[in-house]
Amino acid sequence: MIKKLIFPLVVLVVALVVSKPMFQKGLFEMHDDQQVVRTYLLDNSLKSGQFPVRIVDQLGFGFGYPLFNFYPPVVYYAADVFHTLGASFINSVKIVFFLSFFASGLAMYILAKSMFGKTAGAAAAVFYMLAPYRAVDVYVRGALAESFSFVWLPLILWAFYKISIEKNHKYISLSAIFMSLLMITHNLIFLPFMIILPIYL
Repeated sequence: MIKKLIFPLVVLVVALVVSKPMFQKGLFEMHDDQQVVRTYLLDNSLKSGQFPVRIVDQLGFGFGYPLFNFYPPVVYYAADVFHTLGASFINSVKIVFFLSFFASGLAMYILAKSMFGKTAGAAAAVFYMLAPYRAVDVYVRGALAESFSFVWLPLILWAFYKISIEKNHKYISLSAIFMSLLMITHNLIFLPFMIILPIYL
């Protein structure tokens, strides 16, 4: 049992190391500092009975604004779950940023392990989390949705790989679910990924 957990624990440790700036009090500086505001607005809209949330009341000079018609909402629903469980809005956003590292590392571990074994899976996961663009995405740009989209990419590739190996219909369903989650997490990552995916297939 412990041997099975060694490599996932490696992923967790690396995720904690790259997430060190998140442990400071308050929100770290970033370009897109609206993440907490968007979570707050989604939470207010949910409490007013709107689901799925499309229009937020407090924007558009008081007339409302269809923010979540255009901006993929998944990460804000995730942050609002943590807020509902008792975390502040700031800490909720930071938890989702952390999960974007940790869950993406686990996803890459699953993909690479399936193809090349556990050691290669752990190595791929570590490099995936340590890629410089990932740090820029989180700590410079503050792109919460884009950062979390990196969770779904390896899982989509893994599901299609499993289809080719096992011919099991459940992996067709999983591939559809993961691609749908990518679409409603960050559609601008989804579009170029659709150019790469046929080459992979």
